[in-house]
Amino acid sequence: MALVAKDNGSKDFKKIPVGTHIARCYMFADMGDQITEYSAGQHKVRIQWELLGYEPDGTPMTIEIDGVEKQMTIGKTYTLSLAETSALRKDLETWRGIPFTQAELAGFEVKKIVGAYCMVNVTHTQKDGRTYVNVASVKPVSKEFRNEKPDPVNDVVYFDMTEPNWDAFADLPEWIQENIKKSPQFAELQSSDVNYDDMEIPF
Repeated sequence: MALVAKDNGSKDFKKIPVGTHIARCYMFADMGDQITEYSAGQHKVRIQWELLGYEPDGTPMTIEIDGVEKQMTIGKTYTLSLAETSALRKDLETWRGIPFTQAELAGFEVKKIVGAYCMVNVTHTQKDGRTYVNVASVKPVSKEFRNEKPDPVNDVVYFDMTEPNWDAFADLPEWIQENIKKSPQFAELQSSDVNYDDMEIPF
């Protein structure tokens, strides 16, 4: 039987509402160099936030997936750079509420953001009849939440290929894992002399 492609339909998931929402960074993934039709290989990272506020009608920001109620999450992929024009630097500085010092620009430990709260500004864009949900900006926690932040829901996940934790890798969404596997950094890990005897490697 010949291999065929077909339209299997797409699920119309509930969309995150437009607006500014209290959120917490629960996931950071080092994706290594990603080669696309637009890039010859830029080092990418993925940041994910869980949204912990309420919808306009007062209901919690959750979504049902395969019969399970889960917290709504949103993410953004960045080039790993703190250059003056980089999106990562822009969002981290507005999130902190202050610019980076020269010392921080020389080497900022990105792990610090995991578990940190913020306000995520969500927008919608329309393309080819579909609605895309985007992170427009990230800002410090607003006054109403500074003294009492919502309880976290998801466990934190941090994956860094300079110090790979394979349990954390297994907790990443499958599409992120597949992109990481395409990177030259991942290939180097597989061919290195690292001792994996005490690691649980999920592939």
